[in-house]
Amino acid sequence: MFWSVGLLLGQFAVAFLALDLTFRRMDLSPGALGREVARCGAAYAAAAVMAGLGGGWLQWRLAGPAGLAVAAGNWIPWWILWRFGLRKQLTFLFKDDGGSPMNAQKPDL
Repeated sequence: MFWSVGLLLGQFAVAFLALDLTFRRMDLSPGALGREVARCGAAYAAAAVMAGLGGGWLQWRLAGPAGLAVAAGNWIPWWILWRFGLRKQLTFLFKDDGGSPMNAQKPDL
């Protein structure tokens, strides 16, 4: 069970590194920003699914059913870092409207 929880904590490190790489490669030009946020968000979500499934499989192999219970939270680090990292790295998108997202129809943008 210890290794299973350790893998969940490792998800935070992997998610942070993936998010950092995502933000470094994002094109911030005004004409492409909306498209880039959507594209990078999809790539980050795909990485989250792959890491979550891989980590879940390892947690199951290491701790059995208890590992699967811990693996159910593998998505949490990825979501937290994307949601709040987007606001931290791209603050200029959220300043003019008092902190609400730039696209009200798609609040994750």
